[in-house]
Amino acid sequence: MPIWFSVLLMLLAPQAHGFVHEQIGRNVDLSSVFRNVEDKEVTFQQLVESPQPILLVPVQMGCAEHCRTHLRGLLDGLKRIRFVPGMHFKLILVSFDPNETPLQAAELLRNLQRLYGRRYVPGGWDVLTGSVDVIQLFTTNLGLSFELNPPPGQIGHTAVAVFLDSNGRIVRYLYGPRYTPTAIKAGLIEAGQDQMGSSYERFIYSLSRYDAKEQRYKILPIKTLAWITLPLFVLWLTVFTVRDFLSRRR
Repeated sequence: MPIWFSVLLMLLAPQAHGFVHEQIGRNVDLSSVFRNVEDKEVTFQQLVESPQPILLVPVQMGCAEHCRTHLRGLLDGLKRIRFVPGMHFKLILVSFDPNETPLQAAELLRNLQRLYGRRYVPGGWDVLTGSVDVIQLFTTNLGLSFELNPPPGQIGHTAVAVFLDSNGRIVRYLYGPRYTPTAIKAGLIEAGQDQMGSSYERFIYSLSRYDAKEQRYKILPIKTLAWITLPLFVLWLTVFTVRDFLSRRR
């Protein structure tokens, strides 16, 4: 195989971070059937029927420290933004341990809502459990893999939050265990497709890009911003000049 072709394949390959092989642009498996905290069957398709973006968090509820630190870091970030689950987006946790039950999921949900400490909007939160086959298909679709020989009772994995648009398309991966409010807000605005945030917030986001290497959103370089703003300035100056010329002729 030519060297240039190998390099091209490397550049086009999805980003990989530990146990995550990113699948940005791909849709999650909407036909997957889980059980919610009420022990009722629900397809992922039913969860994306609203126009709100989804913040999807894979977890193992029986994980001693790693997942607890991860969820605390996520909640700390969520508490510091104005967007609220249920009002602006959906927060869905999916267990990747087939031995976990809806009863455990309901207990975790109560604890999360207590730690969140802000307004609870029904329908904005959910914790899902599923069978081995469902979990394997769904997590593979997300690009997740797991450690084969973890400590007893635990599954080796990467702390990650996945942002989906309202159609279930994967938009962004953010890596924990801690998340900055700025990164969470930017991820939601990106996944919201012009439905999230104020015009000012969307404008600020439009001036930033996600840096996969540093795993954070960064404002575009000054030179790039100059190329963006220069045509706008020329357009404004042209309109102003034409209006001034027409007003003098009257």
